[in-house]
Amino acid sequence: MVTTTTAIKWPDAAAVSCPTSSQGRAQSECGAMQKIIHITDPHFVAPGKTLYGIDPAQRLRDTLDHVSRVHADAKLILITGDLADTGDPAAYALLREILSEVRLPVHLTIGNHDDRGAFRGVFGGEGFVQAAVDLHDWLVVLLDTKDDISHFGCLDGGRFEWLQDQLFRAAGRPVVVAMHHTPADLHVPCFKTSDMKESDRLLSILRK
Repeated sequence: MVTTTTAIKWPDAAAVSCPTSSQGRAQSECGAMQKIIHITDPHFVAPGKTLYGIDPAQRLRDTLDHVSRVHADAKLILITGDLADTGDPAAYALLREILSEVRLPVHLTIGNHDDRGAFRGVFGGEGFVQAAVDLHDWLVVLLDTKDDISHFGCLDGGRFEWLQDQLFRAAGRPVVVAMHHTPADLHVPCFKTSDMKESDRLLSILRK
């Protein structure tokens, strides 16, 4: 189980370019720093249970407490999948209870360990667990990459088209895309290669 917290301030001048004033947006507006907290793989289990001797719920509580003390200036929290270790509805209910006490907006998507139906039964809504969130002059897109027949990520069922629609809606704004599966080699030992189907297609869309 891995739970990580990353505070991200952007833009990185070496990585992005801001729209010019001729596009109706001053560079100073694009350059305003925002902070996102990214948490992944909490792997919740039912109340009273542990995973490899660790209580995932307490671990997330400790993480969120750290966020509230050290990153009070953050704008939102993203949790990108494997919310529950086995898709247990009781685990999702516990997660929802803990997140209900968080001051910051929290946006979720799911991973290969999750059960989309069980998640929706607790958190509501229907269909893929994904969203596009306006954050000042940025657009944050969360993708549901869960494949119902394997542990690999995929974007079938109209998800590629949905992503393209959101990127079009961004209208030149910088975009942050968050997902559970890795679309490319992350150059770390445990992620030598992509674990997504059609990763080349995804990367091609994102590069445009």
